[in-house]
Amino acid sequence: MAAAARRTGAARAHALWFRCDLRLDDHPALHAACEGAEALVPVYVFDPAKHNVPTLAGARKSGARRSRFLLESVACLRRQLESKGSGLAVALGRPEEVLPGLCGGCQRTFATQGVCTEERAEEARVAKRLPGGELKKLWGGTLYMPEECGCNPKGAPLLFTAFKNRAEGRGRICEPLEAPRRLPPLPSPEAAEAGEQLREALRFLPTLQQLGYPAEEAEAALEDDPRGVMPFEGGEVAGLQRLQSWMFDSDKLREYFEIRNGMLGEGYSSKFSPWLAHGCISPRRVWKEAQRYERERVKNKSTYWLIFELTWRDFFVYMGWGQGSKLFVPGGITGDKTPWKGTKEALECWKEGRTGDPLVDANMIELKTTGWMSNRGRQNVASYLIFDLGVDWRYGAAHFEELLLDYDPCSNWGNWVAAAGLTGQRVNRFNTKKQLNDYDPRREYVDHWLKRRSTRTVILKAAAEAGEEAGGKVGGKASGKAGGKDGGKGSGKAGGKAGGAGFKTRLCAFWQKGTCGKGSACRFAHGEQELAPGKGGAEAAAGKGAAADPGGAEGPVSQQIFLMGMPQGASSQQAQALVGQYGIVKSCQALGAGAGAQESAFLLELSSVQEAKWLRENLDGSIPPGFSAKVSVRYANVPGAAAAGPQTPGPVQSASTSNRFSPYGAGAGAG
Repeated sequence: MAAAARRTGAARAHALWFRCDLRLDDHPALHAACEGAEALVPVYVFDPAKHNVPTLAGARKSGARRSRFLLESVACLRRQLESKGSGLAVALGRPEEVLPGLCGGCQRTFATQGVCTEERAEEARVAKRLPGGELKKLWGGTLYMPEECGCNPKGAPLLFTAFKNRAEGRGRICEPLEAPRRLPPLPSPEAAEAGEQLREALRFLPTLQQLGYPAEEAEAALEDDPRGVMPFEGGEVAGLQRLQSWMFDSDKLREYFEIRNGMLGEGYSSKFSPWLAHGCISPRRVWKEAQRYERERVKNKSTYWLIFELTWRDFFVYMGWGQGSKLFVPGGITGDKTPWKGTKEALECWKEGRTGDPLVDANMIELKTTGWMSNRGRQNVASYLIFDLGVDWRYGAAHFEELLLDYDPCSNWGNWVAAAGLTGQRVNRFNTKKQLNDYDPRREYVDHWLKRRSTRTVILKAAAEAGEEAGGKVGGKASGKAGGKDGGKGSGKAGGKAGGAGFKTRLCAFWQKGTCGKGSACRFAHGEQELAPGKGGAEAAAGKGAAADPGGAEGPVSQQIFLMGMPQGASSQQAQALVGQYGIVKSCQALGAGAGAQESAFLLELSSVQEAKWLRENLDGSIPPGFSAKVSVRYANVPGAAAAGPQTPGPVQSASTSNRFSPYGAGAGAG
């Protein structure tokens, strides 16, 4: 509280209960509370029930990262209020238990109206406990006011186009209210009924641990993952700075329509949503600044589209207002009774980013580590959970509620119920493989999140190196025998080299596609001229030294084999689909249950050593505790090789807590 803040024991005092409206700019309830007040008590209550408490399927009301953003926002609000001659009383507890004490002696208490069922029930409990049983609620936080777009709890359209046409056709957007230059003073703690309670509340701000988070999680939440799109700092000041920097300083609004489907970097979208969700900035202020941009810079499809997205946000607010509890039940708005058949294991794989689908996994890992996910990503992961895994859509919504920095109930649950096709409107099912090719064709996004150096990567690298060694041994044994039979001298040694390192006995498949970046270091030929007999090639052609290519025109010398462990009961189709999405699997052979009957093993035959080597070097997978990753080389069309069977190195044990082996990212740059 500012030292210069005035104190008064004025009789006419008002209270303002801040909720998801943590700003001074464009705040109708603040203006109403100031009107006629000789003293003002601004209050914010941290309700423990909204933080580290369980909800659905292992999710929580809020993770520590979003609670950190909230704490920053409340701290900023306090500084803003103090700069206006006021302060902010902060308490920890249930609002209906805390507010009557802090607001004792206030003639009226004001708040921004809640929309969804929980928020409205909370208002009713608070009003019941306040002196006189009245809580003065004012609408705020939308672009269009209810009376301006013809909406009410029973009359909001369920079709976005109808809502947009009504809002744009008959509605007008009100000018945002400027922040008051000065606020009524705080009541003197000596004169106020709250007394010492108010004095303490004006200094109090809880820690993450006081909100119920374990020390380790609280500490981790204070650090930003460097891979994130940008650091997010809560508060009105940071929100308005983002508005200025994105719209004007970097001039990103000019090209917003063209870049809005990006997933990597800070500029592809406005990223105003965390500040909008906490009420740190107003959608009407965004609209007003966009109008200024159109006057000063350019008016184009991008400037329209930014307001179009804010209209979408309004649509979900009015949907939540009108549909009430239907937004949170299994059957959604339509009341559909179809049972969900997805498993708990499938849900956990989705949450942890280990489904085997690179686009889904990259987005889920980004969400888990940063609290952010692009709009494109959200649509894809929701569709995948609902339609590919068959999991109850509410479990996805609850997971998003826990982790998203920009969570608000209407946008989150409204989007999820729509994604599940439970609003009675069109259902959009996304093909994640096509979406990956369309929106991340060079795999920059999935590589950014999935090609990380970690314990799992080291484990898989060790398995790959063991596979190279095994390849040399197999080459020396099988190909050497064949070479000797054909009249070669010392062919075992040369054959070992051919099997382990590989001579340029055929063209590089990736070079033919124009995607091999290894140049002369590539093990395979970049052009017919590199296939001309050299030392190794001549000996191979003559049947001397190095093993000849027994496959000839019929096929390559070898195919790469991955021996992959998956949870027991997994099918060959599942194992092949995990890698087959990249189009490089020739066959998949189930070998049955592994040790302890905890896993099923599969041999996956890839189409070329070169492709497999790239995949093996670039994948980042997850191996469950006790499972093994083995890599081996099997020779095709080599006399004696079939009888010998595939040679495999010993298992590489993992300390990972994940439970699926997930290769990622064949595509551009592979070679």
